[in-house]
Amino acid sequence: MSGRLAQSLALALCLLAPVARAETLPLPDNLTDLNSNQGATFFLESGALANYFPIADNFVTQKTQAYCGVASMVMVLNAAGVPAPTSPEYQPYHIFTQDNVGFASADDRGSSRRRRRSR
Repeated sequence: MSGRLAQSLALALCLLAPVARAETLPLPDNLTDLNSNQGATFFLESGALANYFPIADNFVTQKTQAYCGVASMVMVLNAAGVPAPTSPEYQPYHIFTQDNVGFASADDRGSSRRRRRSR
């Protein structure tokens, strides 16, 4: 019974706890917050909305801390419909991933060199 009481108490504390939100710095006066009514109007009138959904549909998180640019490139290439290579984890489909866009880590390049030399 004490285990059930502990679970109930933990659940109650989680539900009653204040919501954690990211703290952001205030925007300078010459910038408009996208979450404001004026920001939403700017976004809708800009024509960027047509490009938003193809990018959002192809969203990927970066594989490592250093792959933010690679992840962005993967999203854009997939959204643009560029002919993609095969990827073992998504076969038989063709898709760009952070592993097949042509960038290899130093470890990968070293291991491929070792394989060529050992032949």
